[in-house]
Amino acid sequence: AAPSPAKFFFRVYAAGQPTMDRAALLKFISSIGSLALAAHFQGATAVTEKSSPVVQSIATSALGGKDAVDADAFASFVQRECPRLLSGAAKWVEIQGLGSNGAEVPDDAPSWSVRSSIVGVMGSDLGRTNVLSREMLWLLSASVPDAYLAAGAWTPLYNSVAHGHGANRFFHHVLHYKGPTIVLVRGDDGEVMVACVDSEWKVDEGAFGGVNCKLLTLAPLISH
Repeated sequence: AAPSPAKFFFRVYAAGQPTMDRAALLKFISSIGSLALAAHFQGATAVTEKSSPVVQSIATSALGGKDAVDADAFASFVQRECPRLLSGAAKWVEIQGLGSNGAEVPDDAPSWSVRSSIVGVMGSDLGRTNVLSREMLWLLSASVPDAYLAAGAWTPLYNSVAHGHGANRFFHHVLHYKGPTIVLVRGDDGEVMVACVDSEWKVDEGAFGGVNCKLLTLAPLISH
């Protein structure tokens, strides 16, 4: 059987080595992040381990406190925490036309059915928020439940930079929206937490939400 995208790209970048240490893993994740952004954004800047806390978060989480990780452990982490993490890199390969112009396709190259892996954000200037960078959008798109991808591009409802802080400002912009929502919160120390809410927000009506409600942490560690 063909390997998963995670195993395939891991083995390609590991260049014959059975494991990757932190330094190698940071370069690998930076590379697949750069490919994902290049497949979805024109003129995307390369992702680097020094400039992106997202790369650090993925690497630290994948290592799980160990000095190195092998392909099986990395693939298991991806499947558990961010199952679409490698879809962007696979999309880039698809766009480039792997095997065209006489290029040789490896015998174990997987035949993935690749769909767009980074959700578009309608009418959004990502530069206006200090939370939802392109790199964070890549990780977020890879991590949320499938139900939050069904509608296609996401519509921004509330941004504390543009709309002000405080619960009253938040509820003013999100109440009465009927679809699922995703809330990103960044703490003072750089923690990024995500609340996935699959129903309309309500006030003073007790608990609400269904089976696709989820709490995630994306930095400094990824966890569900």
